[in-house]
Amino acid sequence: MKRLTALRPYFFNKTSLFLVILGLISLGGSMLMKESTVYGLGLSNDSAAYIAGARSIMSGEGYIDSWLESTPDPITHYPPMFSLLLAGLGLLTGLDPLRGARFLNILVYGANILVMGFLGWRMTRSRAAGIFLAVLFFLNGPLFRVSAYALSEPIFLFFGLLSFLVFSLYFERNRKKWLVLTGILVGFACLTRYTGLALFATFAAVICIIPKSLKERGSLLFHLVVGSFPWFLAWLVRNAIVAGNATNRVIGWHPVGLKKIDYGVKRLSYLFVPIEKWRRFLESETVVFESLVLVIGIMILAWLFVTWRRCALKKTADPSKLNLIAVLSGVYIFAYLSAMLASMSMYDPATRFQDRILAPVIIALQILFAAVVAWIWRSRSGFYRAAAAGIAAVMLIMSGVYLWQVSGDIRINGLGYESWRWRDSESIHFLKQLPEEIYVYTNSPPAVYLNTGRAARFMPRVYNRGEDVPAEIEGLDQFVKEIWQGEAVLVVFDTNNIDRDSSVYVNLELVTADLKLYKNFGDDLVFMGRP
Repeated sequence: MKRLTALRPYFFNKTSLFLVILGLISLGGSMLMKESTVYGLGLSNDSAAYIAGARSIMSGEGYIDSWLESTPDPITHYPPMFSLLLAGLGLLTGLDPLRGARFLNILVYGANILVMGFLGWRMTRSRAAGIFLAVLFFLNGPLFRVSAYALSEPIFLFFGLLSFLVFSLYFERNRKKWLVLTGILVGFACLTRYTGLALFATFAAVICIIPKSLKERGSLLFHLVVGSFPWFLAWLVRNAIVAGNATNRVIGWHPVGLKKIDYGVKRLSYLFVPIEKWRRFLESETVVFESLVLVIGIMILAWLFVTWRRCALKKTADPSKLNLIAVLSGVYIFAYLSAMLASMSMYDPATRFQDRILAPVIIALQILFAAVVAWIWRSRSGFYRAAAAGIAAVMLIMSGVYLWQVSGDIRINGLGYESWRWRDSESIHFLKQLPEEIYVYTNSPPAVYLNTGRAARFMPRVYNRGEDVPAEIEGLDQFVKEIWQGEAVLVVFDTNNIDRDSSVYVNLELVTADLKLYKNFGDDLVFMGRP
């Protein structure tokens, strides 16, 4: 009994209770992810590249695009970290990367909840704020849906959040090894998504506003660079050697239009009003969300400017006064959005501000919201405390309702190529019965690969070489010959959703003009054999 009494201060205190509660929230998140993805994680075109890349690594072929039935090419468009983790997990446990992705995402979702809780605690010195931030992350429907896909975003978020936590440890312990470790996490984030460079820009910007001498700032930046750049540079060098280019991206100019920005604002609106009917009403009646995003952006910029001025004038680097994690979150919002706008304008014009793209911004806004609520609770009383608590409670309740809907929908219907539409597809069942020696041409090789495990070829496409040069279809004669002779089939998915005035429909008519329709599975068409 005396020994138990002596141990009581270590196991029965506020910190222990906080850790237990945080652990239960994390476990609850992982269990909900497990139950919601009982049929598997959501699958998309990018999922095919990651899964196939992991399988190729496991087989010793290297990081190649084995999901395409063609001469294998090294993958450079997709950074390798997610595939490397899946391959490593597969080699250790024997799990196929498709199953391993679900196991990994379940663990990472719980880990992200944990890290958010620790960030809230360190940022505010309040255990209650840490629990609030963890619950806020857990109950966010868009973040849950993003984590339910076999994509690199959950791992990217983990490295980003952990780098924030490690960076704050440098200020507490003043040891450069924490900066090097921060850099390593940034390097891992860059190997997960190219926009991980925004993390480096964030830390570099915060280091530059810290009131230290130029020599000390240079030393801090040097340690950050030493930790982060070797990993990313090694990846770029590998790409240049095996593929002749660093990232498989061609520089151009495709300015981001207002439609894309408006779409991004609509996706962010779920953060403020998660309940669909309320959100749609506010969206249709007013410009409330556009105005709200603009006001919040201006307020964050103004606060960052005031913080920078305070640091410059008062010469203080005390993290408790600087509110380091909140500052990092504010800077990161603008660094990340700038990186995305630059990428969309010069490299990836097809990218939109989807939930997976906006996930880092959503998390940074959650951190800032928790910081504001904690600040009001500490420095105000009465009405202000009640208002902050009320807003926080309403947000949690609405988020919980929306999460319940999202998780239920994922469990019943699935996501992407793992949805019931693909699981019950007659065309997919037909392809599973098809002999392996028969080639498959299709408008969606990722769908074929992820649902049947077999590589496929893209159907021929029209290349318009100018007004004075007639359009042509490269390889059309060989393609038609293979279909006629029974060496290949053409499967066209989702034809009912192809706009009949679009170039895609014109291409489909030209390609199938001399082919025989073998099967019509609703809106999926199969062409096979001589007409």
